[in-house]
Amino acid sequence: MILNIIERKLKYNNQELIKINTREVKASQYNHIKDENKKRSI
Repeated sequence: MILNIIERKLKYNNQELIKINTREVKASQYNHIKDENKKRSI
Protein backbone atom coordinates (compact mmCIF):
# COMPACT_ATOMS: atom_id res chain seq x y z
CA MET A 1 0.00 0.00 0.00
CA ILE A 2 2.71 2.49 0.92
CA LEU A 3 4.54 1.73 -2.31
CA ASN A 4 1.39 2.50 -4.29
CA ILE A 5 1.17 5.92 -2.63
CA ILE A 6 4.83 6.66 -3.31
CA GLU A 7 4.51 5.47 -6.89
CA ARG A 8 1.50 7.72 -7.50
CA LYS A 9 3.29 10.77 -6.05
CA LEU A 10 6.31 10.09 -8.23
CA LYS A 11 4.10 9.93 -11.33
CA TYR A 12 2.89 13.48 -10.56
CA ASN A 13 6.51 14.58 -11.07
CA ASN A 14 7.06 12.38 -14.14
CA GLN A 15 9.30 10.01 -12.20
CA GLU A 16 9.06 6.29 -11.60
CA LEU A 17 9.68 3.90 -8.75
CA ILE A 18 12.34 1.34 -9.55
CA LYS A 19 11.71 -1.92 -7.72
CA ILE A 20 14.57 -4.31 -7.03
CA ASN A 21 14.76 -7.87 -5.76
CA THR A 22 16.09 -7.48 -2.21
CA ARG A 23 17.26 -11.10 -2.06
CA GLU A 24 19.53 -10.58 -5.06
CA VAL A 25 20.87 -7.17 -4.04
CA LYS A 26 21.68 -7.99 -0.38
CA ALA A 27 22.08 -4.29 0.40
CA SER A 28 22.65 -4.84 4.14
CA GLN A 29 25.60 -7.15 3.37
CA TYR A 30 27.27 -4.90 0.79
CA ASN A 31 30.55 -3.21 1.66
CA HIS A 32 30.89 -0.05 -0.47
CA ILE A 33 34.55 0.43 0.39
CA LYS A 34 35.69 -3.04 -0.67
CA ASP A 35 32.95 -3.45 -3.30
CA GLU A 36 31.97 -6.89 -2.04
CA ASN A 37 29.21 -8.72 -0.16
CA LYS A 38 29.95 -10.15 3.26
CA LYS A 39 27.56 -12.52 5.00
CA ARG A 40 26.94 -11.43 8.58
CA SER A 41 25.91 -13.76 11.37
CA ILE A 42 22.75 -12.97 13.28
